[in-house]
Amino acid sequence: MSRNMGRHKKKTNASIDKKKYQNGVGEEYLAHRIDNPLKRAATEFHFDENELLSYEKFLNLIGAFISHIYLKGHGVRRQLTEQQSTTEAITLLETGYQGHAQDRLDHAFLDAQKYGLLHIFSYFISSISDSARQNHINWVFKYSLSTLCWAEKKIIVKLLFHDWNRFLPPHMKDSPPENYANQLSDLFKTINDINGQTRQYFHNGLN
Repeated sequence: MSRNMGRHKKKTNASIDKKKYQNGVGEEYLAHRIDNPLKRAATEFHFDENELLSYEKFLNLIGAFISHIYLKGHGVRRQLTEQQSTTEAITLLETGYQGHAQDRLDHAFLDAQKYGLLHIFSYFISSISDSARQNHINWVFKYSLSTLCWAEKKIIVKLLFHDWNRFLPPHMKDSPPENYANQLSDLFKTINDINGQTRQYFHNGLN
């Protein structure tokens, strides 16, 4: 009877760990909590796509878009002034958009003229989502996953490897999950970086 209880306890622990993973850092949960609300907010932002896009109009619209997203996007909600919104939009472009650092804002303006503002808005959503995901993962790790024992962390690593196997670098694929049981924080950061790079690749592919 004690053996059966032991097996039941192991199964229960595994179930709890999987639930913690799925409800904390699982891809479905992150998409539901962060990505989908941002995408919905983006579709609710309206502007005249046929209007001639001057540089001043470009700055006004990217600022207005950022203000709207931060006000409506669940998990990133902040109320910004018009100036703060424009500054935030410019900062997002200058720190992460493709091209040389000193030319990124101009590059984004030219892309907006060539491909439309939706191209730039797509970049904003991807960038904000990546940051929100990392902040959420850091919070979950600090207040939940960091308290797990080694065996429970190993289960989380296995789940991460299962979800992200095709994107992981070879040296990680070839390593047993237990090697990362005590490096969950670093593993989460690596996977979030991979996720961001993958989405940026597809975004750049629109060019």
